[in-house]
Amino acid sequence: MLPPATDLLDMLASWPEVSNPRIIEYEVDAGVVLMYKIRCDLPEGYSLQIRLRLRAGKIEYSYQLFTTKPVLRWDNAPHHPSLARFPHHFHDDTDATYLSNLSGDPLADVPMVLAKVTDYIKRSEGGK
Repeated sequence: MLPPATDLLDMLASWPEVSNPRIIEYEVDAGVVLMYKIRCDLPEGYSLQIRLRLRAGKIEYSYQLFTTKPVLRWDNAPHHPSLARFPHHFHDDTDATYLSNLSGDPLADVPMVLAKVTDYIKRSEGGK
């Protein structure tokens, strides 16, 4: 089962660098939430998108930091079977793919993603 979107919205709203967390897509069938997409704004023109989908009893996730194009991405799409911790993986800002420490539990994973994206933005500010 997907965690309530309000739990993630509250988590995002409590993060100092996050503004305007909002649901941009929501899908329900027979009273069961099947998918939702959340977006929030971050400093320096970055945005974070969280997409969670319930399929065959499992949570499919993607977390994406972007500007006008994707920058950092985490997901569990099953297309990198050679990586440890398959299907969890991470795409960096060069689109190289690495293993990910995410577990597939959004309430545990989102704080880790937020820490990584805010660190990335702070490092990027220093490089400007």
